[in-house]
Amino acid sequence: MDARSKLLRNLKDIWTGMAPKRVYLRYFFAVLAIYAAGIVIGAALYPGGFSILTVYVSYLGGDPENPIGRYPYNATVLIAGILLIPHFIYLYRRLTPACKIISFLACLCGIVGAAGFASLGIFHQGFIYIHDSHRWATDMAFGGLGGSAFFMLMAFIRKSWMTRSWPKWWHTFIVYAQILGIVGVALLFSETDLFTGLPIDPAFFQDKFWEWFYTFAVMGWLIEIGLIVPKEADPKRTI
Repeated sequence: MDARSKLLRNLKDIWTGMAPKRVYLRYFFAVLAIYAAGIVIGAALYPGGFSILTVYVSYLGGDPENPIGRYPYNATVLIAGILLIPHFIYLYRRLTPACKIISFLACLCGIVGAAGFASLGIFHQGFIYIHDSHRWATDMAFGGLGGSAFFMLMAFIRKSWMTRSWPKWWHTFIVYAQILGIVGVALLFSETDLFTGLPIDPAFFQDKFWEWFYTFAVMGWLIEIGLIVPKEADPKRTI
């Protein structure tokens, strides 16, 4: 088989969720690398210098906040969002036929979230042609991915409760402890006066900083889920 045929076969397997885990992980980390490159380029071109303490994630793609850097950043958001869709198809294949309904909802929400993330490359901060389009795209992205995380947690708990070989309890703990921890700490910093008076930079209490942490939490969840899923689907059928 020549290189072109092999590439086309691998892409077909990836987009149908049937790729071997080794091939899938290479593809998945390439997608994350595309978005990471967009962050680096957008930050490097950000006027006046970039800091996660003072710049929202969306400002990297914003107009007029980042007049030059927004183009490469938004391009990588659009590309990475589209290419992220097979991630949830792959996870669905690994979670089913067990917990089929819950797994379907997790996959559906994930695809909606990936599509919402991709749309942020078009409906960027400062997009004026459709009212509130950036806010709706943001809600679609984080709402969809958040819904996927919730339903996937339900699938994990159900499969663990049924004493299946996967996931182990510590799989679920590792994947979700960091998300719940970040959200909990963010709420403590932003919604309470618990840390008032401590020698901490006030910028750490602002939503700009925590927006980045939410973004990193989602990326961490995506990576951890991809790493711990089994190579093959669960052969036992339970809805």
